[in-house]
Amino acid sequence: AECMHRGIKLKVGETNDFSALVHAPVSPNEEEIKIQLKENGVNWDLWEPTKFQILTQELAKGEAALVMVQEKLLRIVDIVVVKVSKEDSILAETETEDTTGKRITLNWLPAVKRRPDENMFFAAKRCVTTHMWIDENAVSFNTSSVLIAEEKKES
Repeated sequence: AECMHRGIKLKVGETNDFSALVHAPVSPNEEEIKIQLKENGVNWDLWEPTKFQILTQELAKGEAALVMVQEKLLRIVDIVVVKVSKEDSILAETETEDTTGKRITLNWLPAVKRRPDENMFFAAKRCVTTHMWIDENAVSFNTSSVLIAEEKKES
């Protein structure tokens, strides 16, 4: 009541995309990213045209980070994979369409890139509600079956 009287907002609209507990990521602009890549021996000019745009979007959303590890520039991404099952069936993404309408076979479990303002359970919830369009009340998360894996690969 006192907050309302003083005009202090306790909520930011009806969105769950905001957390006051985590500092908002500062998005580097494209020129800064190009300089950082060039200084670390990455020739982004040889990439497919959309690859650099995808990288800048990931960095802007906080879905990826560029960090130096042992004098090497790495792109770090936390991916949360969600296994939705009912009885003997498992929900999987089987295919998608590209911008030209061409179908691409996927055959993998649904997943999202975890943002810095999320823990793995909030990311999983976002995957279920936003990407699979399943009501969050229709699923329950089994916290005892969480698996964590670390993988390094060229990208």
